[in-house]
Amino acid sequence: MNMSQELKMEWLPKLRVRYQNRDRQGKSRMLDELCADYDYERKYAIKLLRGTVAVPSGRPHPGPERLYDVIEPGVRQMWLTAEQPCGKRLAPILRTWLPDYERHYGELSGRQRKLLRHISPATLDRLLAPARAEFVRGRSSPVYFTDVTPEMKALIDRSGRIANANGQLFKRKVGAGVIAVRRGGATHALDTIYHFLHITQMILPGAPYWNFGIGRDVGDVEKDEEGIANMKGLGENIAWLLKKLHA
Repeated sequence: MNMSQELKMEWLPKLRVRYQNRDRQGKSRMLDELCADYDYERKYAIKLLRGTVAVPSGRPHPGPERLYDVIEPGVRQMWLTAEQPCGKRLAPILRTWLPDYERHYGELSGRQRKLLRHISPATLDRLLAPARAEFVRGRSSPVYFTDVTPEMKALIDRSGRIANANGQLFKRKVGAGVIAVRRGGATHALDTIYHFLHITQMILPGAPYWNFGIGRDVGDVEKDEEGIANMKGLGENIAWLLKKLHA
């Protein structure tokens, strides 16, 4: 238990007077009691009773300048457009896509361009850690030619084989596929996902319509009212099913 600020203001002056008037053994006993009652380190307790602890000024400490915050919005946008790659893969993408990014989202300063061209993969991973925590909801794939990419299909095939070879790991888990596309390719890609979910014996809740959302850039799908309504219906069915399964 930590000592409250009010208690420090009221009680500490009395303790300090008693501490100064004690002999060595008495001071040691006071320190033992203070450390036991409030979980203080002994050196901190000594400073507290001697009155040598620095008094907070009340001014917020600005801390060191966060160098890369100025490019975080641009990095996040290109990271999302590139389907959320790791920092090692994203670093060359930033350098290649920089001219196109400026054409779509406005000109950057010279400092921002320099940071984007020279940022390291490790720094990118640290900068995008909050975004990764926010956007981790499953696996995603572009739909370039009316289906998921070969990389996503390889993941589906490998994970399915491994799950089935190890006691049907996905059996009776709840799963769903969701597609966000600019125009075409949604139906075939959704079929690919649901073939995997079905053959691994997952439980598949339905929705009012097919799980499609239409949009090109990040945020465009939110304007698809029918798609959003369908996702809400899917989410409600998933929540209902999970409650029934764990009742």
